[in-house]
Amino acid sequence: MRVALELGFEPDPDADDLTYVPLDDLAAGQPDQPTGRDLGFEAGAVVIDPGTGQQARIQDALRYAVSGLCLRSVPILVAGGSHTYRCFDSLAEVRLVVDGDTVLVSGQGVHPVVCPRAGLLDGFVAAGTRFLELMPRIMPGYEPYLDTVQRELDEARDALARR
Repeated sequence: MRVALELGFEPDPDADDLTYVPLDDLAAGQPDQPTGRDLGFEAGAVVIDPGTGQQARIQDALRYAVSGLCLRSVPILVAGGSHTYRCFDSLAEVRLVVDGDTVLVSGQGVHPVVCPRAGLLDGFVAAGTRFLELMPRIMPGYEPYLDTVQRELDEARDALARR
């Protein structure tokens, strides 16, 4: 079970589509660092891979997806509830529905996947941690946009500790 974060950027101003690159690759300096971003509203993707050969890919403003999809869902999913994330950049919704020890991830434009609940929760918290660690290195000046994410990460960690 893996949850990965990707940052989208235009490698060429004439390109119609964004190129999405894993945060870890960008933090390692490969490929070239994205430039010309509106800090705090960067395009990105959360990729949920339960290891079954299928992946759910949620594209949205990365900071909002990490906070609203990954971290805010943890206390709700720990308690056995369902969580709906409404994407910032579109009208799409992503649903996380608990069924015992699994979570169904589905929504508009999202390939549905079933994930082990514990693995998904741990993956969401790990993704939030990596986001806080890497974004200031990838995009200097990003720190002011991390306060809400840090608060959500603390709440998610607390919920995991109580499970």
